Amino acid sequence: MKTLGLIIGCALLLSGTFAGADQTNPALPDLFSKLRSAETRQDALRVERRIWAIWKQHDDPRVETRMRVGIRYMGTRFLEKARDTFSDIIEIAPDYAEGWNKRATVHYMMGHYEASVTDIARTLQLEPRHFGALSGLGQIYRRLDNPGQALEIFETVLEIHPHAARTAQAIEELRAELRRRQI
Repeated sequence: MKTLGLIIGCALLLSGTFAGADQTNPALPDLFSKLRSAETRQDALRVERRIWAIWKQHDDPRVETRMRVGIRYMGTRFLEKARDTFSDIIEIAPDYAEGWNKRATVHYMMGHYEASVTDIARTLQLEPRHFGALSGLGQIYRRLDNPGQALEIFETVLEIHPHAARTAQAIEELRAELRRRQI
């Protein structure tokens, strides 16, 4: 558990100092502003889809092809192949946040939480606003029975994406759990 905390602490401290690849797309600041100010969930979902589309883009066609293949492997539960494909992407483009995020997701699906946290940390170094990676981190903390840390992470998600799916509900559940534990 100490290892997880150390990794996340370092990632959050460093998150503002790194940038790379497509997460630096000049359209993203405006999209994140629109995401925060969206009045309806539908408006937020439209902006969210545009952000994900940008995050998945890469100038190298090898990366784009491997990304499609890796996502297909994930969808069909060929998790070792998916992990290896995303590892290839990371080898080709180490500053591409979405390669790290996808591999973190596969590690999570495999139950390899520490490896997932390590990849999430790198994702957040490259793209501190990555609400998907943060949501995954919150889920890991829930699985590891650390509701306080999960709550902090999910609150951060809502700061970035106020209409994030199921995040408000997770926050309510975690607050209730923490109140029960105090009794």
